[in-house]
This record gives sequence, structure tokens and C-alpha cells, in this order.
Amino acid sequence: MRRILFLNICCVFLVMTSCTKDGADQTANKQVTTTQSVQTDKMDPESKRVVDNLTQKGFWYVEHWHKPVVGTKGADKAAYDANRARWFQFSDDGTFLHGQRKETIGKGTWSYEPSIAAIKMLADDKKYNAEFQVQMHSEGGVMSWTSTKRFNSETIMAYLEEYVELMDELP
Repeated sequence: MRRILFLNICCVFLVMTSCTKDGADQTANKQVTTTQSVQTDKMDPESKRVVDNLTQKGFWYVEHWHKPVVGTKGADKAAYDANRARWFQFSDDGTFLHGQRKETIGKGTWSYEPSIAAIKMLADDKKYNAEFQVQMHSEGGVMSWTSTKRFNSETIMAYLEEYVELMDELP
């Protein structure tokens, strides 16, 4: 059931991202050096719900990572394996930690852009910079990400679940 839901969400995001404009703002690649609190008071109710779910005390683990292989209908199995069990922990002060399994890899700042329903993560190590459109499950605890054209990663789709502790392996 989860796989069918994931595939359906991926299809919707593929359609959505193929219709987006190519004009990313000019400040996208600038590293944020100050920490700011994520302001939810001016957000629409859905954006506020997404941000509230992102910043709960848990860890967002990557259950599925889909990156198509260019020129084929297949997915990059190495990318799937390399990204499974990656995690993110978002704080409402605009900072985040990220890692894999029980290891913390780094930290950075994040922001949410309601107009495109996307989270932008600027990591201390720039190779981890990313922006994803977010679709949060209506009950929270599960979300889908589709990468944007920013940071040259527009072909990635991910399915994440929230867990309360760090784990060596996902169930």
C-alpha cells in the first residue's frame, strides 16, 4: 500500500515539476550565515501545518530515494542504497541537522517557501545543499519530497517518515 501511495505521489510531483518556471531566484546559492526563526505567523494554514510537522521533535528518515537513470526507465539503485536511512531534524529556529543511521553528518539552515511549497536547506558543507517541494500527509508523520531545479537536482523524489529516535536500520 505504501509503495502504491509513494508511486502515485511521485507521478503527481513529476507532473507538477514539469510545469514550474525555470527562473530560480538569484539568491538561491548564497550560503545563509545567520540563524533566523522560521516565521509561521504570515503563512497560510497549509504551509504552517507543514512547518509545524517538520519541526516536531523527531527525525525525518528517508524510506525511499528515487533518482531516474537518464535515458532509461529505470532508477539509480546506488542512489537508493546510498540515501536510505538518511535523516533530517529541523528546528524552529531555522537550523537543521542531517545524517545517516546513527551518524550525524552535518548541519545548516533551512527555510520554507510557501509560494512553491518547498523547503530549502543550506548545509555547512555545500554539497548537501538542496531544495525540495514538500507534500505532507494529512495526518503528518509522512511526507514526499520532489527536488526542484535549484542545486541541479531536479530528478530526485524521496519518501520520508518521522521517527522519535536515531536507528541503525529502518524497520
